[in-house]
Amino acid sequence: MNKSPYIVIDDSEVDVFIIRKILEFRGLSSDVKSFGTAKKGLDFFMQNLGSDNFPNSYLILDIQLPGMNGFDFLEEFKKFEKSQRDKIKIIMLSSTIDNDELTKARENPLVIDIMRKPLDVDELIRLTTENPL
Repeated sequence: MNKSPYIVIDDSEVDVFIIRKILEFRGLSSDVKSFGTAKKGLDFFMQNLGSDNFPNSYLILDIQLPGMNGFDFLEEFKKFEKSQRDKIKIIMLSSTIDNDELTKARENPLVIDIMRKPLDVDELIRLTTENPL
């Protein structure tokens, strides 16, 4: 299985630690960047996504974040040029069982799917297999 770069935006240090360890243990990635707020993640993309050597990556984006939430992040992210957005495959992550949020995430064209916490590694493998970088 090919290792892919992952970016995680989640304010829970425990969830980020678990996601990082799962990705590394299962051999999915050895390159995991993480940000505790959507604003920090957005700043990272603003500074780096335009670079020619920025690798295609998966973004695991939590919905419930302090300040700018995951949906607010998506509104800002869609302002990037299409060629830049196409480098990123977004998987939203949520601890909610709010069907409106689940539907909103699934209907967003920037999002390949939404997963519930805790991260189900087999579901992640299925999603990344069906949506290769």
